[in-house]
Amino acid sequence: MIFFTRLKFLLISLLIGCTALAQTPEGELKRWHKVTLSFEGPTTSETASTNPFSDYRLDVTFTNGNLTYVVPGFYAACDDAADSSCDSGNLWQVHFSPSQTGTWNWTAEFVTGSDVAINGGGASAGFMDGVTGSFDVVESDKSGRDFRSKDLGRLKYVGEHYLRHIGTSPENPNGPWFVKAGADSPENALNYVDFDATPSYNNNLNKIGSKTWQPHQQDYVAADASSYTWGNGKGTEILGMLNYLSGEGANVMSFLTWNSSGDGGAVFPHTLKVSLQEYSNTARNQQWNKVNKDRFDVSKMAQWEKVMEYADKKGIYLHFKTMETENDNLMDGNDFGRQRKLYYRELIARFGHHLALNWNLTEETTLADNVVKSTATYIKEQDPYDHNIVIHTYPDQQDQRYNPLLGSNSELTGASIQTNKSKVHNDVRRWLEKSRNAGKKWVVANDEQGSAGEGIRVSDKRVREDVLWATLMAGGTGVEYYSGYTDDDGDINGNDHRKRGNKYKEGGYALNFFNTYLQPYMTEMVSSDGITSNNNDYVFAKAGEVYAVYLPNGGSTNIDLPSGTWEVQWYNPRSGGGLSAATAVTNSISAPDTNDWVALIKGESDGTDCDNVENVTASHDAYLQGTTLFNSAELRVESGNRISYLQFDVPSTTEVITGVKLQMTVSSDGGSGLIEVFKGNSDNWTEASLSDANKPGEGAMIGSLNTTYSVGQSYTWNLSGVTAGETISLIVKQTGGNDVSFSSKEGSNAPTLLLELECNDGGGSGDCDAVTMTAVTDFPNITIAGFSPAYVDDVRNALAINAGQYKDMFAAAQGSFSGETGIYNIKLTTLTELDGESTYRVVVDGTTVGTFQNPTTTTDYAPAEVVFEDIAVANGATIQVEFNSHTNGTIPEDDITAYSRGRWTGLEFACVDGTGGDGDGDCVALEENGVVAVEAEHFASQSKSDKRKWYVLDGSGTTTPTPDPDPSHHTAASGGGYLEILPDTRVTHSDQLVAGENFSNVPGQLTIVDYKVKFSSAGKYFVWVRAYSTGTEDNGVHVGIDGTWPESGKRLQWCTGKNQWTWESKQRTDANHCGEAQKIYLDVPSAGVHTISFSLREDGFEMDKFVLSKTYTKPSGEGPDEVLVDCGTLSVDDVEANKKVKLYPNPAQNTIVVQGIAKGKATIYDTVGRKVISSVNILQSENKAIDISLIPAGVYFIVINDDTNKHALKFIKE
Repeated sequence: MIFFTRLKFLLISLLIGCTALAQTPEGELKRWHKVTLSFEGPTTSETASTNPFSDYRLDVTFTNGNLTYVVPGFYAACDDAADSSCDSGNLWQVHFSPSQTGTWNWTAEFVTGSDVAINGGGASAGFMDGVTGSFDVVESDKSGRDFRSKDLGRLKYVGEHYLRHIGTSPENPNGPWFVKAGADSPENALNYVDFDATPSYNNNLNKIGSKTWQPHQQDYVAADASSYTWGNGKGTEILGMLNYLSGEGANVMSFLTWNSSGDGGAVFPHTLKVSLQEYSNTARNQQWNKVNKDRFDVSKMAQWEKVMEYADKKGIYLHFKTMETENDNLMDGNDFGRQRKLYYRELIARFGHHLALNWNLTEETTLADNVVKSTATYIKEQDPYDHNIVIHTYPDQQDQRYNPLLGSNSELTGASIQTNKSKVHNDVRRWLEKSRNAGKKWVVANDEQGSAGEGIRVSDKRVREDVLWATLMAGGTGVEYYSGYTDDDGDINGNDHRKRGNKYKEGGYALNFFNTYLQPYMTEMVSSDGITSNNNDYVFAKAGEVYAVYLPNGGSTNIDLPSGTWEVQWYNPRSGGGLSAATAVTNSISAPDTNDWVALIKGESDGTDCDNVENVTASHDAYLQGTTLFNSAELRVESGNRISYLQFDVPSTTEVITGVKLQMTVSSDGGSGLIEVFKGNSDNWTEASLSDANKPGEGAMIGSLNTTYSVGQSYTWNLSGVTAGETISLIVKQTGGNDVSFSSKEGSNAPTLLLELECNDGGGSGDCDAVTMTAVTDFPNITIAGFSPAYVDDVRNALAINAGQYKDMFAAAQGSFSGETGIYNIKLTTLTELDGESTYRVVVDGTTVGTFQNPTTTTDYAPAEVVFEDIAVANGATIQVEFNSHTNGTIPEDDITAYSRGRWTGLEFACVDGTGGDGDGDCVALEENGVVAVEAEHFASQSKSDKRKWYVLDGSGTTTPTPDPDPSHHTAASGGGYLEILPDTRVTHSDQLVAGENFSNVPGQLTIVDYKVKFSSAGKYFVWVRAYSTGTEDNGVHVGIDGTWPESGKRLQWCTGKNQWTWESKQRTDANHCGEAQKIYLDVPSAGVHTISFSLREDGFEMDKFVLSKTYTKPSGEGPDEVLVDCGTLSVDDVEANKKVKLYPNPAQNTIVVQGIAKGKATIYDTVGRKVISSVNILQSENKAIDISLIPAGVYFIVINDDTNKHALKFIKE
């Protein structure tokens, strides 16, 4: 009998295993769509003694190439729980939203044991444990606001102040940044009559009981939403509510998922211990005891899921408020334990697959810090999609609650701010800044506006000014509107969003402005209110490039713009639409009237004489409707019907093309949707001869735009893969949406290519011309010692490495540079490959000047480009390109995976300056690999030096002011020199402090010294300074960037390491006068040259050197070497006319003589910035000879510092 029983069990297990193996994924098998795996497991119920929510654990691991997601599953009971309201059965499920196309393999793990769901471990539960399978996912066909669109997809925290849609690149998100505006109220939105086991609970706050959402029945569209209803047509009103919000322009909805014993009391995912009637009659503070704290209502959550699926479709972000202040202390006795773990695991398993959401740990938190940290850590561990984690606070407890959670102190990635309307702008700005300073940028939203009773039930104008634009122009991610309390509306009794319809519309207008005009700049923009004379406006800016100004009452204001060419356009925040015509602006702007307006100011500052944008008009344009040609004043695009074709002759240019945009203007018929631009594979057509037979085929997709297109407005597509000198065909094609008519070249606004060109720093091409070196013809030596051999790919006119023979190895090719000696920007063009991402190195005369790795791609052999800037290249220099084979492990080939072959097609050398510099006579320090070092005495300029001044002390006998009680410390200084702020009148604490003279706690107020630093990459750089402090009153300084003085640069402080040169990077704070680590840093907004400035905090301060580093690593000794570039742009004649400084002979063999400098110090650098001779004193003599006999022949730069200036000259050593 025992044997029979075991045999029977084995047979049943085998049958169940076969069922599990044969199960089929449910849902649309497309990128970003929900895919559900259903398994037949043990038959059980919500009330079973072996708790299905705690004593079983289902996890499914999904893999596709390098991508792996471990997704928690859940007990579903039956396959129609939303409709049947079942509470028992044998069905277990997992929801998954694939981020990549291709084959996804999966493996199920199903274990059992006491509390195994939250504690791990356990034993195999049989059934689907160990079952594997796979399914294929194709590209999404959704468009518009639907989050399932291929270019949107899941929102991800990527270390910036905005979430970013992953788009088509899971490992390197490339979708748009996310801004939001929508509904915070009512918080009990899920207290809905059509949800199972949802009480109609009335109390002193909840006057209406369960919501019907009846006012939104009229907004339900069956054709759009019927598949999301349940139980024979239930849910139409709440689905209509979502459709209404989306239609008005809102893109977010907030809701509590558990408020037992809270204000509303009737929303919870748990099962009831008692009847609905008994629960409804229970006092609020006893409600938590009337539910099963470790068991969940499977049918209710299946119904919630229906609503949330529709939200994804309508582009509504889901703000999960997981509890509130009235009940957040009840779980686990106000600790972190079993109840919270089960609750969050169930939420993540059921709803984590949704594409746009955040987990808010509680509303108006009163949780202890350790509970918050533990909860956030647990959510991050459980959530396979790594969604945004935030917390909400009382207005007067922001510092108390947020400060302990900043930076690496917690897994929080954002703040959900509650504050009074008058404080919104400053509070949002404050927490953006505080999070940046702590080392982890938070996504900061304004999600509740006081007062508690009123909220945003005020005028539309006040909400625009005090809430909506106040948040966005501070740099916040957006707003959710809180609507106060009334008996028939507000945060508890709200049942009709039409009461705030216009506010949602105007929120949509604001989002449209940011999404249409600021997307490329948002992460580099900061609140900059101080640059205008209007104390009531908001300014959001990327300095020197783009400025947005919200004027609440129109009118005029002065604005401090850099010298240059600027234009302003106006946006109406009350009605949306497009921008006004552009008008020139210098230092003031005037709104159209006294209503609120938004100014968009763009342009470029001075410093270059070149025209950095060249416009190219289409040479041919036409469209095909099916196979019928239309060559008229219109270019039409319509999904599946009309495709437009453009042809351009791209001019040759000596400047490097840094960007290309296609600009088209809507003519007679606006529309909406995704419009993509493809590069055509042939140009043998004209607008008169275009046909279905000779039309160019689609190559790589090189640009896309998904928006609403309005008549008369111009739109631009950022394009890639456009090369100077080529004839290019563009195919303009729509996917979904409403058809659009653009103006052709025969119409009023011809299609135009906008070529953005690199401006030569020196104001022209200097004395050298552009040079092109083609891989196949100009690099004859393809067998280089120490490298694998290269070969010629004749089909693609490229050099490559044979990956079949040389896997994970480098080949190299050499050629000789035929151009003039000078400074060049070098553009390398490579070909991307599906098989792998090859790495390339460009080497000039043995020095590596740039490294590049191909991006991932969806198209084989698409061109990729990178520019290495300001490289000194001599005539006859040996140019070497190194390139490797690489596999990304995604494409099977024989018994391994396929390898890329490192294909590249050539180098282009664009002359920056034939004399070798940047045109201002000053060298600039170069950042490489995230680090730059600068000698203090190599400053570019000083200002505000009437009361105190920075002086160079280097032992050369320079006269300096007194008092200066310290002896010179130059002998131990790096490079033999340093700066000191003199005179030094406050040596001890008892000496008189004169604010604004010998002390300033305001950065930028007293004596400023500026340095030019060239950055190869933007980002956060910690500031380390080597200083010499002898007491308590010479140990502080401020640091700033580009004329701004951020909070993170104030009060750099030294307390230890006295009477010696000491590296430090600490900020003096109220909490610690000796300074806190990792708080002194600068946010460098972009690659290129920026001005780093230091200003007086205490006189007598001595500075030897400073280092900017992307890692918080303290330099040792004298620190890393300074690397200078762009030197020597002053010819001898230039200097002669200015300072009577001469250098001769030039060329020279053994010595050079400097004339015209009475006292100073000279340093000599080679053309890549390496110091070859340092600390040569030029003393009281007419002529000074410097020995150069020991340095190799070549081009060099001598940098000479006198009392207050720096001079740079070029010479040739023969």
